[in-house]
Amino acid sequence: MSGPRFLIVNADDFGLSEGINQGVIAAHERGILTSASLMVRWPAAAQAAAYARASRTLDVGLHLDLGEMVYDAGEWRSVYEVLPEEADEPMIRAEVARQIQGNQWSLRSVPVPGGGVRVVQQPLHPDLAFAVAWPARGFPTPAARAVLPAQVPFADAVENPRRLALLLEGLRIGDPELLALGGEDRLHVPYRLPRIEGAAATIEAARASGAWLATISGSGSGLVAIGPHARIGEIASEMRRALLACDAGAESRVVTPA
Repeated sequence: MSGPRFLIVNADDFGLSEGINQGVIAAHERGILTSASLMVRWPAAAQAAAYARASRTLDVGLHLDLGEMVYDAGEWRSVYEVLPEEADEPMIRAEVARQIQGNQWSLRSVPVPGGGVRVVQQPLHPDLAFAVAWPARGFPTPAARAVLPAQVPFADAVENPRRLALLLEGLRIGDPELLALGGEDRLHVPYRLPRIEGAAATIEAARASGAWLATISGSGSGLVAIGPHARIGEIASEMRRALLACDAGAESRVVTPA
């Protein structure tokens, strides 16, 4: 075999459980792991996606999950089935599409007309530091979607894009005031925040510790804060402390975008 050889270390089952998530994160931060496949159907997928969005150094794809079988006592038996054994092609295509959509929603990748995915990376000012925190109890994407209203007031629908412009500019130039203004959401945070136990207190703890912006990461249950480098360690610690009041398995980290 001629030419250069490359070793790619990928983790399977990201999002299957909190323990697997912790192992993937540790292998990425302390070892040579550079990618993982996300199982979007499991409760810990929200936690895994929250870390991946904040990290930006871990490449994440989809782990298509249609069931699991084990070989036991000389025969194969089913542990679980996402689809019945007699599922036809339309049923399989529909389930594959649901999981692809869930992966894109969780990781905020953008479908490109005609096929493919384009990921747009926002310029970030070097003065910005990032912390993430998450409870052990997940908030599955289907549940997070279900709490959103079918309709929203016109004023809220108009306000969110206006604030998004402030947020993007705040991230680009590192302006604390623009980040605070741009981080206020009216379309999903008011509905999802009450469903994540301890999240409101955690966001307040982050702000009290010096965070310029603190909010839900994606659809939850992860939380993200942006602040100065000098205080980001304390911000992460206080976020975890607040979550521990209602979730003994809560975690937090300071993360560095690529």
